[in-house]
Amino acid sequence: MNKRTKHQPRWWIILAILVFHYTSAWSEELFRDVSDEVGLTWTEGGPYEVLYANWTDVNTDGFPDLWVMPHGMHWDNTDYIAGPQLFINQAGTSFVDMVNLVWPEQHGKGRDAHAANWGDFNNDGNPDVFINGGGALGTNPSATHERTLLVNEGGILVDHAQEFELSPLLGSGRGSLWLDWNKDGWLDLMYFTKTVNNNVIHPSKLFAQTDLGFVDMTKRAGLILNREMIRDKDIVLFGVVSDLFGDNVPEIMLFGSLNPSFLVRVYRNETAKLKNLSNQFPKVPLLGDAVVADFNQDTVPDIFITQNSGFSHSMIVHEEDKSYILGRFDPATGQEHGMSFKNFGAVTFDCQSKASSIFVGKTGISPNDRFFTLSPTDTDVQGLSPRSQSGTYIGYDPLTKTWTVLIANSSNLSEIQEVDVTAQSDFSEVTALNFTPPNPNKNRGRLPIYLEYDSELNKYVERTVQAGFIRNLFAYTVVTGDFDNDMDLDLYIRQALNNRAPMQSVYYENQGDGSFVEVANAKGATVSIRRAGFCIPYGYGPIMAVADYDQNGFLDIFTAAEVRMTYSRHFHVGVPTRLFQNQGNGNHWLQIDLVGTVSARDAIGAKVLVHTPDGKVQVRMQDGGHHLGGQNQHRLHFGLGANTLVVLIEVVWPNGNVSTLNEVAVDQILPITEPVP
Repeated sequence: MNKRTKHQPRWWIILAILVFHYTSAWSEELFRDVSDEVGLTWTEGGPYEVLYANWTDVNTDGFPDLWVMPHGMHWDNTDYIAGPQLFINQAGTSFVDMVNLVWPEQHGKGRDAHAANWGDFNNDGNPDVFINGGGALGTNPSATHERTLLVNEGGILVDHAQEFELSPLLGSGRGSLWLDWNKDGWLDLMYFTKTVNNNVIHPSKLFAQTDLGFVDMTKRAGLILNREMIRDKDIVLFGVVSDLFGDNVPEIMLFGSLNPSFLVRVYRNETAKLKNLSNQFPKVPLLGDAVVADFNQDTVPDIFITQNSGFSHSMIVHEEDKSYILGRFDPATGQEHGMSFKNFGAVTFDCQSKASSIFVGKTGISPNDRFFTLSPTDTDVQGLSPRSQSGTYIGYDPLTKTWTVLIANSSNLSEIQEVDVTAQSDFSEVTALNFTPPNPNKNRGRLPIYLEYDSELNKYVERTVQAGFIRNLFAYTVVTGDFDNDMDLDLYIRQALNNRAPMQSVYYENQGDGSFVEVANAKGATVSIRRAGFCIPYGYGPIMAVADYDQNGFLDIFTAAEVRMTYSRHFHVGVPTRLFQNQGNGNHWLQIDLVGTVSARDAIGAKVLVHTPDGKVQVRMQDGGHHLGGQNQHRLHFGLGANTLVVLIEVVWPNGNVSTLNEVAVDQILPITEPVP
């Protein structure tokens, strides 16, 4: 059966100049939160533990739709209320969740899910989606290894994963990438996994699309794990396709390990046999997210990498909502970590420990459930029992009117223990016991890593500080785009303290030459914390993606809900969904929809150069749109500043063919179809 049917110098930047630019003149608000106005309000029971957000165009009406992928497809599971959502764009005015209409036969309820990857793999003009999940480990396929390939059949999604030989797949899946590896005009699939888990090796794979479905071509392509990768237990989370050396030959970049010595993987895709160039790139101590784009306007991509701050052993969050405390404790064997606080009313505890491992008062009474309320007037809660076994110990001192929570670890607890505490009134004198909590004000974050291609040295070199990145961040995810349409690419970064507690966003304004200045108030794209707490217990931190959803020519930013339930499933904490609408300015723009004919229809791997009368040349790669936890719109966006005409557009298609357009009008969405020889 045929399963395919073809239808420059910047050393002058000094601290004084950076401080000068960090003023209100540079902090005009460009973004406005329109989440409630457009129907993206997060409500109790909405998706949480969101691991992926994708802009796509399911109904091919030209307006980007929004797919929100939580940590699983759990429609009927009482522990996980919400499954995926598909918000259909109503001509740029609002969004309506139509997942039940678009995907009527929702197979896989209760199935794990980690990432979604939209792409038109069958060249019929309709975007399809591959959903990658974790599933049970082991060497034998089972139901937990099932994967989902939703084929878009005229606006209705139908699962054909088994028919195309993409389910079941072994390994704990983490992400995927559509690309035309062998340049035959059909998209192939890179499948990313947690390489080693529980001593079972399931490496990432490359599946080539054939008339009989997808076939494993990993070894033939030379995508072979070496001993270092196996030893380091790599987790590949996402990948991009880009022309890293400006020679019209695409490279494949693989990112994303929680391992402290992850080497960014780079493969040259000049032939079907991939050439490993990874040793030419640095190891990243704690890689968070990455974007690959031309920041310094030399028409060769640069690389911006966030470094997250890692996981703190123990921490306490008690910030915007003073009637709430969240403690996260990880004492070593034989130690105790905890917290104390004051509150004059009843206090509700929500513990990770099971009820039998919770001990209240001097007699060590165990509650009936891990979610319970204690009154300071109850004499049974007074004092603390001896910590004779591992567990959560809670007690009240009526003399000092102080509550104490201790996590005792007498037998090498394997899990960090969390305790959520709420009350009707504010808590005071919240104090860490036996540990020093991380403090974002003490510069404990990390600098990002900024790499530029040096044509004289013929390699990428680090120029982080020279580019203006002088402040340590708790950066996690990052997106880039010409948000103000001034002909250079800016950066928007979401932060999370120790990958968990939400923090304010950071916006870097490109000065036109690849040097950056931090802008106060993130140009209006700031977040408010619903209840000061952790983002999600298992995920990637703040998830976001970029698109021009209302077609006004200016890029908007979606940030998914950083929300989770507590361990007893009683209430949510975190940051709700935000859609930051770009208010725009007087600058001009151009957006391009590439349509491959000889190449795959999505034209992943294509390069577009836009020439303007002012002599500038901008470049964009059709790279698949992926970064950590997000997929940006497929449409390519160019800010044009004051230019009222585009002199020349050059398109280098994935197969190497070149097409040109002359004297193109601005302020339009322009389809460009690959010429057929």
